[in-house]
Amino acid sequence: MLDKARTFLNDLRNLKSIAVGQTVVGEFRLGAVTTALTGYVPQMLSRFMSSYPDVGVFIEPGTSRELFDQVRDDRLDVAMIVKPEFPLDKSLMFEPIADEPFIVICKPDLAHRTAEDLLTNEPLIRYDRGHWGGRLADSYLLERKIKTTDRLELDSLEAIAVLVDRGLGVSLVPDWSNPWPAGLDVAKVKLQKGRPVRSIGLIWLKHSLRSATVQAFLRTRSS
Repeated sequence: MLDKARTFLNDLRNLKSIAVGQTVVGEFRLGAVTTALTGYVPQMLSRFMSSYPDVGVFIEPGTSRELFDQVRDDRLDVAMIVKPEFPLDKSLMFEPIADEPFIVICKPDLAHRTAEDLLTNEPLIRYDRGHWGGRLADSYLLERKIKTTDRLELDSLEAIAVLVDRGLGVSLVPDWSNPWPAGLDVAKVKLQKGRPVRSIGLIWLKHSLRSATVQAFLRTRSS
């Protein structure tokens, strides 16, 4: 029943899109991972809504995997996610927005040590390996043969930063766009060689019936 309702609503949106052709009107459904939602999305969305005040905007937060599936199934028009690790279907387009190199975050009194020393000898707060970004961090540790002492594993980068601030360990995370949680007392230590990069970008269906709205939003990146 729920799937039928979703199909009906999506068909209704498509009919409206056909009716207006290439005019930017109606509803715009945007997905974003949490750090992109607070970092990159606000400026782009501000420009978009200033240019198209009559467009209704719906924002869906989620993980990259969840948002990828929703774009592929045409339930979202665009999503800002971590670049997938696998080749994209020809029906999908991906445009990079920013590259976020991985760093080690720690308490400032530990920042004189190397990243590898910190990862090897301090308790590690892991970036969830169920997330695409977390798997990048895990691959780096495996490739460098760094043996860690895992203390916690969670999916929220902001929460990880707060736990590091509280002295519960160090973490290998992407240096994501501001804002970070306010009042943190943490240091950023660069990786020395072969550091992974989390690529953040926009993904959408190549032949979406709402392509005019999608392209209008994409243009806000360079406005």
